[in-house]
Amino acid sequence: MEDIETAHTRQNISLSSDFLRAGAAPSQTQLVAENSADDAHDGHVDEPVPVRTLLKHHALDWLGGILMVIAGFAVAFIHPNERYFYPDDESISYAWKEDTYPTWALAIPLPIVPVVVFVLYSGIGRRRWDEVHRAVLAMVVAGGLTILVTDVFKVAVGRLRPDFIDACQPLASLVATAISTPSGPGRSLPPSSCTGLVWRIQDSRQSFPSGHTSYSFCGMGIVSLYLWERLSFAKRRDGGRGAWFGAEFGNGDGWKPSFVTLELFAVVVPLMAAALIGVSRIEDNKHHWSDVFAGAIVGLLSAFLAWVFFLRRPVSMNTLLSVALGRSVEIKRST
Repeated sequence: MEDIETAHTRQNISLSSDFLRAGAAPSQTQLVAENSADDAHDGHVDEPVPVRTLLKHHALDWLGGILMVIAGFAVAFIHPNERYFYPDDESISYAWKEDTYPTWALAIPLPIVPVVVFVLYSGIGRRRWDEVHRAVLAMVVAGGLTILVTDVFKVAVGRLRPDFIDACQPLASLVATAISTPSGPGRSLPPSSCTGLVWRIQDSRQSFPSGHTSYSFCGMGIVSLYLWERLSFAKRRDGGRGAWFGAEFGNGDGWKPSFVTLELFAVVVPLMAAALIGVSRIEDNKHHWSDVFAGAIVGLLSAFLAWVFFLRRPVSMNTLLSVALGRSVEIKRST
């Protein structure tokens, strides 16, 4: 028996003898069957867990997620970094426009849509309220991380929005003096030169990154990863997905329709919705394209980290490699 406490181990990957003798890949069901023992040995058994047990187990995770949300909103009240600006800078001289996608509507991508999807699919559809608990926890942690990171960078960077001049309304005399001044520091105006509404000026100094975009990609990213896990990858590693596997056709039990395209559609549509919200921020002169890109990265990365730690179903390396390569792979550990 292998000594699991041995400090020095090496991993040798070898194809199963059945695969080598047959010269063809086994079915997906066979692949998973060969590795099911590894999953059970590693504790990777997907059994329902009482929600009360999960609440106790994840109490600190819930606390951490909620504290990040509170901290993120608190940071938003900090006075942003104030930059000098050039009154003839075309990149911040766009006209002010109403929001195509208002701030209050951000409750739709996070948390309304994710919670509805979790409840309908796992709660009502599968009677797995423990899955709903883990998914909602992941959403809270991802949302808190997104809000905190976004607001910290907004306040620290203080980048000017494309409609900053319109919001600032700098003194005409100072603008004329700055424009007539030869190139150099003298052409820039201080923050005190603004005469516009204070709240608009403050808001116009928080362009990077886009909060609408990061928030939307966080919520829709969680939904996409959740659906990808439940509809596609989970089925594939359980022997029920992949057009090149025998399990796709029922293994002689009759024809089975393929829903791969619909599953792909379900995974991509949430991300498309988030992308459209980001595009609207550029069209409304609220953000530069780089603000939107950075916001998408923040939101997606937060969603991915939450998925890895809370949503992703554990799977042994044997099963993962077998599914990825389409053939039976066994990792043997030896001293």
